[in-house]
Amino acid sequence: MTTHPAKHDLRTVRRAVTTALVAAGALGATSAQAFDFTLGSWNGNWDTTLSYGQLYRIQSPDLNLIGTANGGIGRSPNIDDGNLNYETGLVSNAAKFVTELALNKGGFGLFARAQGLYDYEAEKQPTARTPLSDDAKDLMGSYVRMLDYFVYGRFDLGGRELDLARRQHGRELGGEHVHPGHQCHD
Repeated sequence: MTTHPAKHDLRTVRRAVTTALVAAGALGATSAQAFDFTLGSWNGNWDTTLSYGQLYRIQSPDLNLIGTANGGIGRSPNIDDGNLNYETGLVSNAAKFVTELALNKGGFGLFARAQGLYDYEAEKQPTARTPLSDDAKDLMGSYVRMLDYFVYGRFDLGGRELDLARRQHGRELGGEHVHPGHQCHD
């Protein structure tokens, strides 16, 4: 007995969506965790958010988005790789985290934020047309990167205070929120 491909794809999608919903429900209560701690005379806070998601393509690519050289009716064959590489079905199967650490002791402190991702589909599953390059896998398959950090210190120099700070932002944060209780203005 043969199974109709559309029915098989629909069952696969339903099964994967059900699995994702059950996993999201199970992780929902523990997806974001933060705790305060003391390490000697240092106070700290560590906050981590975990997430998981799947992306499905439920329709075949529109031929207007595929260049004529590749069998479509679109104008450019230079922008259709994504449409040619990913047919209907599971496209992304990713787990992510964002973690933040804040430490302070008197006039000294540190705030750091990092994120990471692992997408099983991008890392392990073949694409339909063109294999992903190592650079593409670094961008969308798996990574851990520092988003930003901020270190500061306040020193007493003969009755005068000296404030020193160093920060690195992977993206613009707006200038005010860097560390709870400590403002940094651009």
